[in-house]
Amino acid sequence: MNENIPNSVNEAPEMNVLEILEIFWSKRILIIICVLVAMALAFVKVVYLTDYTYSSSGMLYVSNHNDVTQTNDDEDIVYGSDIDTSRMMSTTYLEVLTTRAFYTEVSDAIDGLYSWSEIKGMVSISIVNETELLQITVRTGVPEDTYLIANTVINEAIGMIGEIFEGGEVKIVERPVFPEEPDGKGLMRMLAIAFAVGLVIGCLIAFMLDLLDTKIHRSEDVAKRYNVSILGEISQ
Repeated sequence: MNENIPNSVNEAPEMNVLEILEIFWSKRILIIICVLVAMALAFVKVVYLTDYTYSSSGMLYVSNHNDVTQTNDDEDIVYGSDIDTSRMMSTTYLEVLTTRAFYTEVSDAIDGLYSWSEIKGMVSISIVNETELLQITVRTGVPEDTYLIANTVINEAIGMIGEIFEGGEVKIVERPVFPEEPDGKGLMRMLAIAFAVGLVIGCLIAFMLDLLDTKIHRSEDVAKRYNVSILGEISQ
């Protein structure tokens, strides 16, 4: 009598994209609530729990002493190999300026206002577009400290590089300026991230609830679960 009923009754039915979208649409209120909760939490965190920060940046130029040669016409020619050498040197300088020894000198120069590890967490140094330029940015919660540390890092960088390397030099391209206004807290960016996270979580919850729901809501559910054809249905 049950020979025509397949053995795959307990197997999870396959779903196509349309059916998955129908699940999400049926649980749209739940998904919207998850999105709103995530965005509300992000708003509270950024506006009320995140302190303002102040940043100041300076720029150094790394040059090779031998990167210019004099011609008979007294014209300066910069060779490509020398430019590459300067770029390689900027990478080496970058590594030197991330050492504990360097930040210890910076800490000593500001009379131990911050420890070397704290200063290292405030400073970011990067090579600008694979050139010979080093961008140094300092970010703290106090504008006066930001300005002090940024200038100290610039000065100490020149001193340390001059002591270690004899084949190159560093010049200041741009001095740090006092930060008059705080940095933005990135509210819109955090809300966008929270929207995406809330949407994903809401969709996952909706999908899991549908998988755990064993009730028969429509005749199509019977046909799909038991892989049988429905000849008709009796309305209540």
